[in-house]
Amino acid sequence: MEMGRSRIILGEVVSFYVRDEFVDSAGPYVLSEKLHAIGRMNGRGAYVKTRDVFLTIPRISYEEWKKK
Repeated sequence: MEMGRSRIILGEVVSFYVRDEFVDSAGPYVLSEKLHAIGRMNGRGAYVKTRDVFLTIPRISYEEWKKK
């Protein structure tokens, strides 16, 4: 999708592999605080580390969200 001089590319992740040591056995969640993943931030070669967390927001269920 072209947006001026920039473009955005959207995709769908259909599968991925994570070692068992990084998966929460109580539910289908990746333990990101142990994984220390990195991600590409933009097209200019900038990368970020997930251990550089500056804010954590607790998750709430959909039912809790509807009550508010």
